[in-house]
Amino acid sequence: MGIYTRVDSTLIQLMTEGRFTGIYAASFRIIDFLSQYGYLSSVILLPLFSSLKAEQNESKKLLQSIVLIMIFTGYAITFFFMFISNKVIYILYKEDTSKITEIFQLHLIAYPFIISNFVLGSFLTAYRQIPYLIRISIIAAFFQILGNYFLIKLYNINGASVGMILTNVFIFFAQLYYIIEVYNLENSFTKRIQILVVTGLVVSLSFFYLEVGFKVLTIVFATGGAVWIYKMRNELSQAVLDKPFFKLRQ
Repeated sequence: MGIYTRVDSTLIQLMTEGRFTGIYAASFRIIDFLSQYGYLSSVILLPLFSSLKAEQNESKKLLQSIVLIMIFTGYAITFFFMFISNKVIYILYKEDTSKITEIFQLHLIAYPFIISNFVLGSFLTAYRQIPYLIRISIIAAFFQILGNYFLIKLYNINGASVGMILTNVFIFFAQLYYIIEVYNLENSFTKRIQILVVTGLVVSLSFFYLEVGFKVLTIVFATGGAVWIYKMRNELSQAVLDKPFFKLRQ
């Protein structure tokens, strides 16, 4: 399942003759370390999901709560490290910190989806949906190869980072909407996911573009997010106030 996570670094090595490999790897090592949060959570949850298979309602409630928590905490960690990214990179690497910091901030945008993918994968594994996981992994690997080929040619190392974001977002929604359709998850859960994902993406992208000096794109993302929230305000408020945010129903 994780083969698609190694495609970008391999393509950078081949297409840039190793010029940017160290910079990309320096950022990826930190993300890989932070992602152990999602991996360890999935290891703990896999036997829980398996033991609750006979009680599908309880299993679904557990999944809904955990995914919301993973997205929420994932963005909390993302924003925290975005604000201190310069200091973290300087402490770890000392030299060439500006470019590593930029790549690290791009990788952080993918972080909530990376850790959530571990949990969603555990749920599908517990329910013996391995063939589906293999299919989306193959699609993701193909997308990584094709997309990164063009993105790296156009934007070098930044293109590979964008490819990583898009691939993990694709994996997240491919797993999530399969689970929603097959196991009939609640509408309120879907709306809460929309709130967290859209708000998180708007804030993280706005912060990144502001940091690298693209003030126009910052305004575009911030304005687009504000318009979306305004148009969805009635549905979103109903979803949030309908029941406690992370509480399992008795």
